[in-house]
Amino acid sequence: MAQPKNPARKPGGLTRAQRLTKRAEFDSILQDADIQLTRYPVRLVAKANSLEFARLGMTVAKKNVRMAVDRNRVKRLLREWFRANKEHFRSYDVVLSVREYVRPGDPLKAALEKVLQAWDQRVNTSDT
Repeated sequence: MAQPKNPARKPGGLTRAQRLTKRAEFDSILQDADIQLTRYPVRLVAKANSLEFARLGMTVAKKNVRMAVDRNRVKRLLREWFRANKEHFRSYDVVLSVREYVRPGDPLKAALEKVLQAWDQRVNTSDT
């Protein structure tokens, strides 16, 4: 039986290619965004890329979510949401930000669903 290369990594997780890791990538998206959506407390900023898949970047500031446990949980929820809905984002680079403190859980999930609905409306109207 072959052991996986990284046993801590979950199957179906985001690969390094699917993540935004460099400050220049974040700055480029935030300055020249094609789509900006805000649904309290989540902000989504997206820019089309030339790749065949979507990439995710996240910003959850300590100023906005003080406890490290809460920050990590918020980031985990954002990653899970993105993985579950990545077919909606096709070939966009997406930056998700949590702007103000919110306990991770139902308010955050509800805001993410509202962002997804707004995204679908925006993208579907621009495609036709």
